[in-house]
Amino acid sequence: MVEVKVNIDAKSVAYLKKLSDMPKEVPAAIQRGLDEGLQIVKQNLQERRLSGQGPYPSSEHRLGVITGLLHASVYTSTVVQGNKVIGRIGSDVPYAGVHEYGMVISAKNAPFLVFKVLGKTVRTKTVTIPERAPFRTEVESAESAQIISDAIAREVLELGTEE
Repeated sequence: MVEVKVNIDAKSVAYLKKLSDMPKEVPAAIQRGLDEGLQIVKQNLQERRLSGQGPYPSSEHRLGVITGLLHASVYTSTVVQGNKVIGRIGSDVPYAGVHEYGMVISAKNAPFLVFKVLGKTVRTKTVTIPERAPFRTEVESAESAQIISDAIAREVLELGTEE
């Protein structure tokens, strides 16, 4: 019987361990990259879509600042769920969805809605708020996709180069 003994140096053992641990580390790396990318997209959204003196045409997909609440309320989050990494960007301000998707508001408890526009009192039965989609426009842009992809790629590639 022939017996072969192979000695593997400590550096090689550490590298092999790193390779075996890599699949467990990939989702965390993707999450770190997604966190980083979403923070940049959030900043772009706030600067490009939720700032300045409005009103802007709805086709520009942006809102002017009145109180600053919507601008300040933008959040991002990421979570690893099984083999998926999920990222979110949004706002909990109640009117964020109205501006994102549009809405028809009708008088219900009175014959008319009454409000002021540019100092003039308006009485009407319905008001149509147009869809402006500032969040979707920014998030779905090719630039945002590239920002997020690049950030994720950097984090995943670092897995193979960390000592």
